[in-house]
Amino acid sequence: MARKKNEKEKEIKKDKAETTNEGHTKAHTNRKSSKYRKIVEGYKRRNRLVEIIIVCIVLVLLFVLACNKTFLKTNYTQKVGNSEISIDLPRFTYFVKSDNKKIIFKTLRKSTNTRAFFQDFLESDKFDIYYCGDATPYYYNSEGKYFIYNIEVKKAFAIKTVTVNYSTVDLNLFCNTINDDSSDTESPVEDTQSGEINEGV
Repeated sequence: MARKKNEKEKEIKKDKAETTNEGHTKAHTNRKSSKYRKIVEGYKRRNRLVEIIIVCIVLVLLFVLACNKTFLKTNYTQKVGNSEISIDLPRFTYFVKSDNKKIIFKTLRKSTNTRAFFQDFLESDKFDIYYCGDATPYYYNSEGKYFIYNIEVKKAFAIKTVTVNYSTVDLNLFCNTINDDSSDTESPVEDTQSGEINEGV
């Protein structure tokens, strides 16, 4: 009887030990699972934050582009005294600044395509060609009363800077003005990246 009693006590102790071990194992597993969930939640929060920042940057960029004078247009106009400058532009051209002598734009179009676009623009029926004693052509818009005498297309990585140089000097005085400023008589259009001079863009 005593032997059977001892065996039963051993079995009870064994069961208790197994139950305790199972409890420890489950608790350990639960702690690991909780830690893993916290890490995953942290990554998700970070990812959401990054997504929000990216969306905000994109929205700000779109707003800036939409507010630009030319980005969503294909023409730029500017009143200068009695003259009204009107420049046709490739789509998605970004206006940078202007003064009484030049207008600056930025574009992602290829340099060759940009020059070809302005070539077609200058050779359209919007302009008459004038010469000031040499073979350099100057493009006069009689409706707007202005000359375009130099267009520079400068490449910096993927972005091209287009500088349109113009004059609102009276038609009868224009050649005298050009002769007084030799820097403007080199060419109506200059590729400042390669140094190549291109007549008519």
